Amino acid sequence: MPQQPYTPSLIELPVSDLQYGDTRVRQKARFKSLFHEQTPEGESSVKIIVVVSPYAAEGEGFGPLLSNKVFKSYEALLTADNLTLVDARPEHAGEVLATRVVGQSAADWQTIVNGFEQPTMLQGDFFELLRDTQAVPIGGLIRQHIARADALGRFA
Repeated sequence: MPQQPYTPSLIELPVSDLQYGDTRVRQKARFKSLFHEQTPEGESSVKIIVVVSPYAAEGEGFGPLLSNKVFKSYEALLTADNLTLVDARPEHAGEVLATRVVGQSAADWQTIVNGFEQPTMLQGDFFELLRDTQAVPIGGLIRQHIARADALGRFA
């Protein structure tokens, strides 16, 4: 039987532009790798590495890739862990609802958690649940995680 051809889709998203005076630099974040970790206590986290690349801006599009001392590609580490609350409904695939800030009291965090009507989970636990119970197209989760990181100013 002949081998089935498969062309994987590249996970790459435009992220925030950079502005230097009158110069605008467009950026794309490309998925590189995903690591799922679990502590001996059972707490899970996911590490996603993306490569962020700068491009010359051509109108609203992307011009040539830039690569010099000032503008060069770099790796960024994104983490999904139990400091983030997500929507636990299957049709919402872990959509981020809130992120606990450093120094926030347990009582203040619990007030935020209790403020959501839909079922919620901590993000690290959500990934572990998916790992153990679901056949999940992980590409959508990776794209969502990159988009959320961009919305939080991670690439600006």
